[in-house]
Amino acid sequence: MRRSAPWGADRLLPPSSGRTLGHGWTHSLSSELTLFCYPPWIEGHELRCGRGVMSTAILVLSTGLQFVAALLALRLVRVSRHRAAWILLAGALLLMAVRRSITLLGIARGNWTASPDLSTESVAFVISALMVASVSRIAPMLRELRHSADEAAKNQRQLQAILDHTPSAVYVKSTAGQFLLGNEYVARAFGESPATLPGKSDLDVLPRERADAVRLNDARVVAERRPLEFDEQVPHQDGTLHHYLSVKFPLLDAEGQVYAVCGISTDITDRVRAEEERQVLASRLQHAQKLESLGVLAGGIAHDFNNLLAVILASADLARSHPALPSDARQDLDNVVSASEAAAALCKQLLAYSGRGQMQVASVDLSELVSQMTRLLEVSLSKKARLECHLDSSLPLIAADAAQLQQVVMNFITNASDALGDEPGTIGVSTRLEVIGASGLPNQRAGEPLGPGNYVCLEVRDTGCGMNEESRSRLLEPFYTTKAVGRGLGLAAIAGIVRGHHAGLDLTSSPGKGSTFRVFFPIPERPLPLPGGRPASTQGVGRSAKVLVVDDEPLVREVAKRTLERAGFEVVLAENGRQAVELFSQPGARIALVLLDLSMPEMDGEQTLVELRRIEPGVQVLLSSGYDQSSTTRAPLGGRVASFIQKPYTARSLVEVVRRAIG
Repeated sequence: MRRSAPWGADRLLPPSSGRTLGHGWTHSLSSELTLFCYPPWIEGHELRCGRGVMSTAILVLSTGLQFVAALLALRLVRVSRHRAAWILLAGALLLMAVRRSITLLGIARGNWTASPDLSTESVAFVISALMVASVSRIAPMLRELRHSADEAAKNQRQLQAILDHTPSAVYVKSTAGQFLLGNEYVARAFGESPATLPGKSDLDVLPRERADAVRLNDARVVAERRPLEFDEQVPHQDGTLHHYLSVKFPLLDAEGQVYAVCGISTDITDRVRAEEERQVLASRLQHAQKLESLGVLAGGIAHDFNNLLAVILASADLARSHPALPSDARQDLDNVVSASEAAAALCKQLLAYSGRGQMQVASVDLSELVSQMTRLLEVSLSKKARLECHLDSSLPLIAADAAQLQQVVMNFITNASDALGDEPGTIGVSTRLEVIGASGLPNQRAGEPLGPGNYVCLEVRDTGCGMNEESRSRLLEPFYTTKAVGRGLGLAAIAGIVRGHHAGLDLTSSPGKGSTFRVFFPIPERPLPLPGGRPASTQGVGRSAKVLVVDDEPLVREVAKRTLERAGFEVVLAENGRQAVELFSQPGARIALVLLDLSMPEMDGEQTLVELRRIEPGVQVLLSSGYDQSSTTRAPLGGRVASFIQKPYTARSLVEVVRRAIG
């Protein structure tokens, strides 16, 4: 029996609907709404007042809110890191909503007879509303947190990329010395990775002495609580020692306490090595300038002393030729000549040291010259010394003064024998062809800077006592010696000979390990002629010819005048270049030869020679100087130069050279 709703539920339908459509869809809809709004369990007057309708409406609203909360929870799965929790929450809400939906469907179908409790449904509605509100507010918060986390991760990746690509070691260590963080650079240096480095201490990656030094620097930063700078030497995993410029500063916590030390270490190994090389080059340059200054001083002294010796030798030679000279006076003059010649030899050594010694350059076979010298010197060596020669017979000829090269070989071998002393040892002499690269000689001590190319090398080595750093640095100083009795200029003169030949001297030596001297001679592009024969005789040539003697030293002029006049020449004197030009330009001068000193004040010999050739291009000139010929007959002289005579000279040698020049 169908019941009607006493509270007028049937009034929800239009009055004419049933009469127009009959038992169509309007009748079915009316039935469903009647069952939904007035279910079978609605009995009694207490429900007729509307409590059942209210509880049902609240049930519908709370179910809808639970669906909304479940959907919002599912949306939070995408933005939250705790996805499992939100999935579980969304699932629980969906289960609750589905369960309540089934209840509503049962109510609508009339399958439920129990009455929903109004208070329970009200509480469920409030809870569902709160859940929707909470999830709605949590959603933007989680999205903001997710965005912040993404930004933090992005910044961390950027910071890590910067650290890993920084060409310096960046690290953070605890106050106990353990690594908390390290970039790729520092990890790679220690054979670790940024992931395995944290937790390791300095002792784990460094030798103890290096680790103690680093930890001492870290402790100082912690103690002083301020940034500090250190020079640290740290060995890498490959065994190479690197120099670092480290800037370290403390890291403070919220209470202001130091909890770690951060360091930024820049590898300055290349800079340190470059500075060391610069210091070595500066030391070599200073040493070279010192030797050059000594050479200039020695050359100047030798030049002035040669002028004095020229007067002494020539005067003594003239006096010895006097027919009425007593025998005892002749003996005294012989002693004067001998002492003057010894002084002249010393001046030659000084000139050799200054690189301005007299040279007679010709093509020289170095191996043949060394072979001849070793045969002569072998008998004078210590009986305990063994001489070993390795000479290359196919070497190209070099442009050199054979006499000076003999002095070089003799000096090297003699020094090697002295280095052996009374102990048995070996002296090795070798010649060979050497190739020098762009870096030059690593241990060059004297001579010209050698460019890349082929050179003829003379090497003399010994197994003697060797030399320390002081001896090596002072080896080429004049009169420096470690022997009990000095022997003159020694290697200082050798250095001058090397410079004069545009060669290079290389030395390797250490205490107890012997010494090795090497001289590198350049190979000339065109071979020079071999040494010629003796000059033709000049006896009786050029008598009564007029000679113009030009020298700023009065004694030199007077001795030259007396010597040449005694030999039958007519002599005119000039004390400087200007006077010489005036005398030479006079009409009827008929000067056959000009004996010209090169070193004069105001107008020197070169300027005088230019003026004389302007007057007479074919003038015969005999150059004279206290320096050697190679230092004076330079390119500016050019033209025709009759000959050269070096001071000091004897009266006989002066007459012979003048006759040869005129004839």
